[in-house]
Amino acid sequence: MEIALETIMGLDLKDNEQFSDELVAKMHVLMERICLDTALSPMKLGFIARTSFYYKILDYLQLVLKNIISHKTFANNNEASEFFLNRALKYQHQGLFQAQDTITETYTMISGSYETTSTTLYSLIVMLALHPPIQEKLYQDILEIIPDNQEILYEHFEQLPYLQMVISETLRLIPPIPFIGRESLESFKLTKDLTIPRDFQILISLFHLHRSETFWGPNAHKFNPDNFLPAEQEKRHPYAYVPYSKGVRNCIGWRYADISLKFMLLGLVRQYKFA
Repeated sequence: MEIALETIMGLDLKDNEQFSDELVAKMHVLMERICLDTALSPMKLGFIARTSFYYKILDYLQLVLKNIISHKTFANNNEASEFFLNRALKYQHQGLFQAQDTITETYTMISGSYETTSTTLYSLIVMLALHPPIQEKLYQDILEIIPDNQEILYEHFEQLPYLQMVISETLRLIPPIPFIGRESLESFKLTKDLTIPRDFQILISLFHLHRSETFWGPNAHKFNPDNFLPAEQEKRHPYAYVPYSKGVRNCIGWRYADISLKFMLLGLVRQYKFA
C-alpha cells in the first residue's frame, strides 16, 4: 500500500504508520466485499455484500482521496508530473477530467495496484516454492546480471527474460482477476449458431481461457515458463493470454503492476529461498 500511494499520489506514509495501517485494513475489507458482491450478483444477491459498513468504508476512502487531492490542487509545490495523480489533476485543469473522474481513476489505480499486485506476488512465491529447479534457474540468472551488493535498476529487466517468463506463467495459471466483463455495443455473430445481442453482458473466464488445451496444449495445467519463449508465443492466438485484458479497454495500471512485480520479485529471490 505504501508503494502504491507513493508512486501513484506522491504520498509518503513512512512516518504515519497508524494512518497507513488503517487504510490497508479498510481496503482489505472493501476488496472482500467487492469480490463477494461480484460472486453473488449473477444470482441477484449482490446486495448481501453491500452492508452499511461497506458504504462507510467507501465514504471514508472518498473523503481521504478528496482531502489529498484538494491539498495537492491548492498547495504551492513543484512536484514532478510523473505521479499519476498530478497527471490526472492536469487533465482536470484542461477540462479532460471532471473532479469525480480524478477521484475515481486514482482509487482504481490504488486498489488495483495494491490488491492484485500483492496477490500475484504471493502466487509467485508459492509457484517458485513448488518448483525448485525453476526457482534456482531464476536465482542464477539474477545473480549473473545483478550481484548481491548491486542496486536493482529498471534497465536490468531487459537482461532478465526468464523473470518475465516466470511472472507471465504465474499470471496465466493464477490470474489475480479470474474473469473480466464486457458489454456488447452491437449485435454480432460469435459462432455460426450463436448471436450476441446488443447491450448484452459478457463474462470471460480467464482461468479457463489460460488453461485451455486448445491454446496451451495437453500440459495446459502444468507450470512451465517456457510457454512464454518467443517461439511459443508466436504460435498462439494473441488473445489466448490476457491477464490485464486487452485492446482499448485493457487495465490502465498493467505497466505499473509489471514493473512493481519485477522489482519486488527480484529483491526477494536474491535474498530468500522459498520452500
